[in-house]
Amino acid sequence: IKYAANAFLAVKISFIDEIANLCEAVGANVDDVARGLGFDKRIGQGFLNTGPGWGGSCFPQ
Repeated sequence: IKYAANAFLAVKISFIDEIANLCEAVGANVDDVARGLGFDKRIGQGFLNTGPGWGGSCFPQ
């Protein structure tokens, strides 16, 4: 379960980082898009902050 959860969160982080790239290309605000996505209860607000990718000791496993 731990590996599945880590993989899911890594995908969520990678997804919002790609959305940030798309927003930059079209002049949209990724924070607005992330906030809108986070209102969907199936997605939630967590792990939708853009940044330099994911890391830590657990995710790469």
